Amino acid sequence: FLEGVRVQSNDHYGITLAVNKNFNVEGFDFIAVGPSFSYESYSRNLSFFTFGRGGYFSPEYLVQGMVSGQFMTEQGRNYLVRGELGAGLQSFSQANALFFPTDSTQTAFFPGESKQTPIFIAGLNGMMQLTDNVTIGASLNYNRTATYGEFTAGVFLKYFFLPRNGLFATDFFAF
Repeated sequence: FLEGVRVQSNDHYGITLAVNKNFNVEGFDFIAVGPSFSYESYSRNLSFFTFGRGGYFSPEYLVQGMVSGQFMTEQGRNYLVRGELGAGLQSFSQANALFFPTDSTQTAFFPGESKQTPIFIAGLNGMMQLTDNVTIGASLNYNRTATYGEFTAGVFLKYFFLPRNGLFATDFFAF
């Protein structure tokens, strides 16, 4: 249940199923490849940015199927690299939506739409210890769907207050 201030409330549910085959390769914690399927639904279309709307993609349904692969090098070393690559298809439908959903007297609508499109994800993240306390890292990520395209790139420098003898997966999330 999504509730906000001065915006209409919304119900949301979703499910994702994935099956991956893990390949045991020396020097990697995992290399996994497999399909995934996901379904999402919202009770109200609150996309767009007029008064009373949430401004977030909220289709009646969104179905995605994808084949992807992920990998991560072995943890505990002075470098760590992880990546993901995937491609698939999606189908979604958005209902007509009132311009101002909190005003029941108006009759202007955003038109609904239905689309079937390809989707693509790619990401590569890495880091390396310069000293027992200092790590440098970089990240490149690209996502493409019918509703958005996103490219991000970044570099970072981390200082650990206690000396480290290696890097771990949780170090990616802690910056």
